[in-house]
Amino acid sequence: MKELQTVREAVLAEAKRPSAYRPGFFSGPWFFNGPWFFDVFRLLALHGMIACVSLVTGSFLFASHVQARWQSGIIIAATIAAGVHVAVSPNTRVSPYGYLLLCVVASLGAVFFSHGHEHPTWALMDAGCAAAELGISVVPIAASLCVLKRFAYHPMRALTGGLAAGATGLLVLNLSCPVDGPAHALAFHIAPWLIVACATVAIRSRLRSTSFVP
Repeated sequence: MKELQTVREAVLAEAKRPSAYRPGFFSGPWFFNGPWFFDVFRLLALHGMIACVSLVTGSFLFASHVQARWQSGIIIAATIAAGVHVAVSPNTRVSPYGYLLLCVVASLGAVFFSHGHEHPTWALMDAGCAAAELGISVVPIAASLCVLKRFAYHPMRALTGGLAAGATGLLVLNLSCPVDGPAHALAFHIAPWLIVACATVAIRSRLRSTSFVP
């Protein structure tokens, strides 16, 4: 009984620590394990790297058609940063509902900053935008799920992680898509973003948690 009481006290003391150290989703000489905010930095670095590579590729492919929409791009970038923080922080002070409001603002910005003029396009180009956004989001989704597995499953945490992961593809399409027009942005930019978020929630609900931190 005395040994059991000692173990119990040790577990309770560990649980009360303000910043418990958990293994990061990267391990190796260039990455080190640390508290949750290191996971935030790692995820943001991954999002930024994928966005930069995708933007360079998109600029090369559509050099004469790129329409820089920096106004909405800044909002979408803030959506990525805030979403990663809300999803990973164990005791976040940012309301997830406030984050959802930010996502609504980002969606409206992506739609209404599309210059209001839609060029005639092939259906293949429209579908290509959606496919590109889904493809860009694959790695951010996988990395986010690796981190989210270390928490007890919560739909809102998974949703914010999925929205942040999908916003990477949305940011790239917002800055490099050669097609203008609110209808195109809504159907082939915003809709895939929501699909990515819903898919992240569905996949996370089927994954086994490695920890039950709330």
